[in-house]
Amino acid sequence: GMLSMHGVAPLVGDALENVPAELRPQRQILMQFIASNMSACRSYEKLKGLVEKLSDVMVQNDIKCLLLKGFSLAEYYPRPELRKFLDIDLYAPEGSHKIDEVFGSRDVKVDTDFYRHSHMTLAGVLVENHHCLLDVRGRRRLAELDADLKTMALKHLEGFEGPGLYYPDACFSLIFNLHHAMSHFIYEGISFKFLTDWVLFLRKEADMLKDNDMGRLLAEHGLLKFAAVMSEVSASHLGLAPDDIPEYIRREMALLKPRVVERFIDDLFRPYEQIHHRSI
Repeated sequence: GMLSMHGVAPLVGDALENVPAELRPQRQILMQFIASNMSACRSYEKLKGLVEKLSDVMVQNDIKCLLLKGFSLAEYYPRPELRKFLDIDLYAPEGSHKIDEVFGSRDVKVDTDFYRHSHMTLAGVLVENHHCLLDVRGRRRLAELDADLKTMALKHLEGFEGPGLYYPDACFSLIFNLHHAMSHFIYEGISFKFLTDWVLFLRKEADMLKDNDMGRLLAEHGLLKFAAVMSEVSASHLGLAPDDIPEYIRREMALLKPRVVERFIDDLFRPYEQIHHRSI
C-alpha cells in the first residue's frame, strides 16, 4: 500500500523478478505487485497512444512542443511503463496559446482559468498545456528562472528541423524537474517517486552532470541544497552510489545539518496536505 501510494510499486514489482524465490514476499503480496505492474503497463500504452496523436497535431499545425514531467522522466527507467503517472504535460514556448486555439476549434473544452497552464481532457486523460513553467506571480526570482527555462527550451527545439512533440534535453530536465520536486516538497509533500526519478537521472546523465557549470547553475537558482538533500537520502536509503553523485553536490552534502535530512525523511511518510502548516 505504501509503495503504491508513492507511485513506485510497478518498479519494485519488476525488480522482484530478479530476487530469489525464497526471498520474495508471500504470494498474496506478490500478486498485488503483479497487478500493479500490469495496470501501469496498460496505462502507459494508453498514454503513449495519445502522445502519438498529440505529436501528429503539433506537426499538422507547425508547433514545436516539449513533453514534460512523467512521460519524459519515464525514459530514464529500465522500462518506461514502470514510471507511474496519470496525465500529460505539454510546453510549447512559442506556441502554447496556439495549442489552445487548435483544440478549441475541434470542439474540445479548454479550461484557461489557471494562469500557469490551460487544461483539457482527451480520451479520458488530463492534458496540461503550460503557458509558463513556474509560479511567477510577483516573484522576481522565479520569473527569471522561468525565462531561463524558456530560453533553454527554445535553444533545444531549434535543433529539430520540423514541428512535433519532443523530449527536453538533460540540462532543462535537471533544473525544471528538481524545482518541481522542491515545490512539491514545500507546498504538498514529496513521494519516493521523486527520489527514484532523481537516482535514475543522476545515473543516466552522469557525464553531463560532471560539468561544474551544472553546479553553478543549481546554485544560481537556489537548487543546490535541495539536490544535496535528495542525494543524501538516496545514498543512505536507496542505494545511490557516491560515484553517481557529482562532486559539487557531494561537497554540499557534507555541509548539511542532520536535522534537515531528518525533516525531509519525516515528510516522506506524512500524508499529503494542500500546504504545509509549518516552516519547511
